[in-house]
Parts: sequence; C-alpha cells; structure tokens
Amino acid sequence: MNNSTFSGKVLVTGCFLLTASLSTVAFAATPTFSHSPLNNSKFDDHLMNFAVNNNGNTMLAFNYQANDQEGVSLWQSVDKGATWSLLSSSKKQWANIKFSPKNPAQALGLQFGPASSSEKNTPHLYQTSDAGSHWSEISTTCPISKDSGGVEDVFTYIPNSDNQLVLSNLGGTGIYYSADNGQTCHQTNITSEDWVLSPSKDGSVILASSFSGKVERSIDGGKSWTSVNLDTTKSDDGLHGNTTFSISFSPTNTNNVLAIYDDGHHDSWLWYSLDAGKSWQSAPHKNMDFSLGVTVPNSINYFLFTNGNKGIWQASGDLSNLTFAPTPLGSDTSNDDAYNVWSINNFSYENQAGIAMLMHFSMKDSSSMKFERFSLSKTLNNN
Repeated sequence: MNNSTFSGKVLVTGCFLLTASLSTVAFAATPTFSHSPLNNSKFDDHLMNFAVNNNGNTMLAFNYQANDQEGVSLWQSVDKGATWSLLSSSKKQWANIKFSPKNPAQALGLQFGPASSSEKNTPHLYQTSDAGSHWSEISTTCPISKDSGGVEDVFTYIPNSDNQLVLSNLGGTGIYYSADNGQTCHQTNITSEDWVLSPSKDGSVILASSFSGKVERSIDGGKSWTSVNLDTTKSDDGLHGNTTFSISFSPTNTNNVLAIYDDGHHDSWLWYSLDAGKSWQSAPHKNMDFSLGVTVPNSINYFLFTNGNKGIWQASGDLSNLTFAPTPLGSDTSNDDAYNVWSINNFSYENQAGIAMLMHFSMKDSSSMKFERFSLSKTLNNN
C-alpha cells in the first residue's frame, strides 16, 4: 500500500461532528482523553470502515478496499468496539453501511461483487433488521453503478428519520433523495459531480461539498439545493482539485458550522458559520495540517483535530482564536522516510467515544494500520 491509495475519494471520511456553541459563554473542564488498542489483529494492514448504531453499543467493521484475491470480512461488536466477532467473509466488497437514526438494529448496506460469475462488479443494496447478522437485498431505482464504490458516503440517512436518504458519489451523477429506504430515488437539481453530504443533527439543514470545492445547501431534506460561497482566495494556494470541505454541524446548535480543507501546505484554514451555513468567516492556523479531518466531541469549546504527521490534537476556545495541544495519540516519527497520520473513523458525541486509525507509510517498511479505541470523560457544561 502506498500514498496514492489514499488520494481522491478514499480520503473522504464522511460527516464530522461539531459541538461547541460559539454564541454561548460556558465554563467546562477539559475532558480527559484516554485510549486503548482495538484488539483485533485481523484489522491490521487493511483500510477499515466502521458503522455505529444510535445507542453507541453496536458497531460493524469491514475492510472496504480488499482486492479480488482477498475476502471481505464483516465484523460485529456489541460492546462499543472492545471485542469483535466475525459475521461473514466473501468476495463481495462492502462500500457503505449506515445504521438507521432511530432503530438501533436496522442498517442499510451497499455491496459490490459477483452474485454470479457474470456479475463481477454489480452493486447490491441490502438491509438488516438484526444489526448485521442477516441481510436481505432491496430492489432499487437509485442509479448505483460500479463507479459508486471506493467511498464510504454513497448514502446518508436524514437524522430523526427511519427511511429518508440522500445519495451521492454515484459516478458523477449528482445528488438524489429517497423517502423509502433506497427503494425509489428522485433526482435533485444537482445533476453532476460527486458530493460529500453533511446533515445537521436535527436534519433541518444539509450541506454538500464536491470534489471540485463547491458547496451546496438544502433545507428540505435534500430535495433541492442552493449554492454557498466559501472564499478560499486568502489561503496559501486557493482550493485545488480533488479536495472536499469537511463540514461539521454543532449537535447543540444548528446555526454553528465548521468547515476545513487541506490546501497542500503546512498551514491550514478553518471556515465557520453562525447562520447554519449561509455565510462563512475564515481563520488561518499556523503549523496545523488538517489533512484528514476534524472531530468535535460533546463538550463546550473543546475540539479534536487530526494534525498531519503529528497525531490527534485537542483545541479549545473560540473558533477564530483556537489554542492547540497534543493528545496521547501522537504519531511523530524519527524515520525521515515514514509518514504516520491518524484519522478519526467514527465518533459518537452522545457516548463521547470513537475509533482512530493510524495509517503508516514508509519507503523502507511495509505500510500498515493500527486501530485504537478512544474516549473522553464527561464534562460539566450547560448543554
């Protein structure tokens, strides 16, 4: 595995979570950050994707970039990632699994692979009612094709709904929505490109970022969209190709939104909105490389960032004037030819816990993965 494996779509890590209230002054102790190994050696050397149900207890994990010679394994944990059991292994590749926002046992999955020897890359949409133990195929009119693979956000549930979906990353055909759990799809006014979808916690606003740097906004559950302007002209080189904004809503205040992107330099920028994504302000941050995204847990004015080759960092304060400090999950290396970077694969702000993946690249050593469970202590705040 090499650096090119993580270019373009594969770097998309889905929707991240922002919790700080920018308009409320609050006093809160900094959460204690703790971590421990995921204890599943079968995950090593694989790009893993994780889905978590709405109570945070059940997780599904799958190696979504297995090649034709490798079986694609589906694993289940019912204790927040502490222990895992193998559910299945096959030549079919899981590309996307999402749990229902309301039903902790219901999930939707997109899988690619041969149902027969003549269907090498045929997409199949499946649903489960027992948290992944058994699956049944759904007949769909959604334009899912072989070009929909390789990313984790083909479909996104609208929060507080069981059956409403917004779909993208369908091979450059734009954004669709479904009101019946993916059986029927409807085209929106966005008819080109692939998009990363980020809904607010209450589902009242959805923001979408394309791989060409465009941002669109919906206030009707993804049925229609209007353009949003995030000015990147002040950053080092402006927005370049194959880069999406990572967009995050506060779960306590939909008006507060955060957006970041990697501009290809060692200094990164944050954009933030106080009106649910209608207008944006920007702030530069020296020596910070937000190359793989940001997660923000459920506490006032406390943030977690993945900072390039320096691990996961914590930040506090107002978004326009953040103070940064490293967490115990660091990844600096003395080996000049190696590059280590953490990505936060899944974070539940209700449970203040998640999974982090360390991706190690080296010219001398083979590339490898390392997974850690992490959690944050509860904090006193006025949420």
